[in-house]
Amino acid sequence: MTEGKTAPLLQVQDLRVAREGHEILRGVDLQVDAGSVHVVLGLNGSGKSTLAYTLMGAGGYTTLGGSILLEGEDITQEPIDARARRGLTLAWQEPARFEGLSVERYLSLGQPEPDRERLLEALEAVSAQALASAGIGRTHLAGVGYGIAGHDWPGDRPGHIEAIEALEIPAPYALVNDTIIGLMAGAADGWGVGVVAGTGSNSWGRDRAGREAHMTGGGTMFGEYAGGGDLVAKAVEAVALAWTMRGPQTRLADAFVARVGALGVEDLLEGLYLSRYTLSSDAAPLVFEVAAAGDSVALEIIRWAGRELGSQAIGVIRQLGIEALAFDVVQIGSLYKGSPLLTDVMREAIHTVAPGARLVRLTVPPVVGAVMLGMEQAGVDFRPLRETLIASAAVVGGR
Repeated sequence: MTEGKTAPLLQVQDLRVAREGHEILRGVDLQVDAGSVHVVLGLNGSGKSTLAYTLMGAGGYTTLGGSILLEGEDITQEPIDARARRGLTLAWQEPARFEGLSVERYLSLGQPEPDRERLLEALEAVSAQALASAGIGRTHLAGVGYGIAGHDWPGDRPGHIEAIEALEIPAPYALVNDTIIGLMAGAADGWGVGVVAGTGSNSWGRDRAGREAHMTGGGTMFGEYAGGGDLVAKAVEAVALAWTMRGPQTRLADAFVARVGALGVEDLLEGLYLSRYTLSSDAAPLVFEVAAAGDSVALEIIRWAGRELGSQAIGVIRQLGIEALAFDVVQIGSLYKGSPLLTDVMREAIHTVAPGARLVRLTVPPVVGAVMLGMEQAGVDFRPLRETLIASAAVVGGR
């Protein structure tokens, strides 16, 4: 090394690594200087995770050649704990899951106060964008509707109200869970039940008088399924049942092995258990693909999801006492794109309690629901203007 020249923070030289007898890394070179950020991209199975675990010194990986230098010192043969003491660590692309603990809460642990600044920044940005799109100022607003994800309990309200009040918009407003915004946008009469199925799931409802009812929003902690993450978890469970010969075989195993680049089903399950591999909600389309190919296990998982989402809607319907009425159940979220079977089973479940319920997909911008809620605060009946609002939102969105 030239005198006075600082060694790279991390340097990998001609690294060759094998796992279970298979050579995965073949002569990898990498240099990371202090203060820089590097992104390693590659197809599933190309060795990204192997490189990360090898750098950390995780077990199960055999270094066949090459070296790893941290701040100029060779750590190739150092154990994982020694590397950790040097400051080397791994951050998971998906945080660890603890039943009943939301990702937002997990990330905020250790903070002395809830981070309301981020919410305020988001509200300011969204409000500024909406006003700019409409070509008006804050003083022109007669009423405002806010929909916030995670606004599920009375205890959530004070912090959210504080952020809204900080905007200093001189108009009456209403604050609701964002499911209500999607419901109002998608329901022909602006009331009914909304069921979210995206990464997670939730359900809220609203009757003609504006009275609301809802699920807990607590997900698996309170037995509320089935978002994309739940669908994938159910599919992984089925793969494990098949591998341990407690359940039928399923093509989901091959699909997930290919997804993460595992060596086989055993390696897949071990990797998931040890967090070498992750399968999150973005793997949900695989379940639908395998089901479309006729896999009976995958098909039953979709039916299970339909029953669970229908159950959430039924709970809200009963809370509102609208079983005998005709109303819309608005399906909100990407999971509903997966298969018509999901909707068919969900409809069948709901009709056992509310035969007049109509299932409709949310196809208009959710902002329409926020405008409708704001109009209510200004004492304006939005229903005669619903189609005009939808058309206007489409024009603004297309700019």
